[in-house]
Amino acid sequence: GAVAFGPDATLLSTASVDGTARLWELPSGKERLRAVQPGGSEVVQFSPDGRFVASGGMSGALDIWNLDRGDQMSRIAHNDDVSIVRVSPDGKLLATGSRGIVHVWSPSGELRPVSVKLPTVAIDRLVFSERATHLAALWGSKLFLIDVGRKLNVTQLADSGATGNVAIGSRSLAVSDR
Repeated sequence: GAVAFGPDATLLSTASVDGTARLWELPSGKERLRAVQPGGSEVVQFSPDGRFVASGGMSGALDIWNLDRGDQMSRIAHNDDVSIVRVSPDGKLLATGSRGIVHVWSPSGELRPVSVKLPTVAIDRLVFSERATHLAALWGSKLFLIDVGRKLNVTQLADSGATGNVAIGSRSLAVSDR
């Protein structure tokens, strides 16, 4: 399961292995939206502007919900389970990961021209740069920088020690050890 606060902390989204993704109003705790995701819902992420929330999991689908209308914007089919989802700072792109494969999508469900397979078995973290031109992907001690604007070209940056947190700016990348 997973849990995420909306950008203004008035909404909370939960994803559960029981197959439900829910949206809660805070501080009342009133359930505003419930979605069923067969196989379990394991990831959730709000857009930075709070207009949509994405949830996905074992079914291989990523559901995008419009929070203004309270309905489903799109359902994006994944070839495998969705183990991680991130929304770009401008809300125009989504990145999902599963079994070492990174996909970049638009919230409307259009797949960008390419997905990329990293030489990993999983993806622990995905972090967009401020302008969504690059994406950092982390698995254990392996760190990759993906150029989103150039057909997802990948550069491996690290493969030693235990890598912890990742921050990516417009011109720099910072990584900490655990």
